Amino acid sequence: MDPVALARELGRALAESEEFKAYQKAKEQVEEHEAAKIMLEDFRRKQLALETKTLRGEEPSSTEVEELKKLSEILGYNPYIREYIMAEMRFTQLILEVQKTIADAAGLELPGFAGEKPAQTGEKEGKTAEEPAPAGKKEDKGEERVKAGESQAG
Repeated sequence: MDPVALARELGRALAESEEFKAYQKAKEQVEEHEAAKIMLEDFRRKQLALETKTLRGEEPSSTEVEELKKLSEILGYNPYIREYIMAEMRFTQLILEVQKTIADAAGLELPGFAGEKPAQTGEKEGKTAEEPAPAGKKEDKGEERVKAGESQAG
């Protein structure tokens, strides 16, 4: 068995998955709506800046974190962005399941999985800066877990 050939086959199978098709469709919807595209690009830029700052060992200011939280909430009001982010999260979850399955089959332990199986596709773990609040719902400040370094996908 050639691992690279199997990886190509796996890539084709992922491209045929419902998760990927939904992600592509949602991405096209965002691309077709200029305002949504600009808002999402702005959010990703600010999110990356905070993540980069955190990786350099710097502490993001509370203002920067709060700005990202507010922007995330605003994005939740845009149906195209909301659907895109949810589809992206579902596809990312599928990729994580595949990664975990490969690691298990090879007898590897991946950091962050420590004997636990990742959530099934469609299950949601917790709110992150990537996942905007659904329109019309305010989040309880005590339950928000938005951190500068948290990211589902990129």
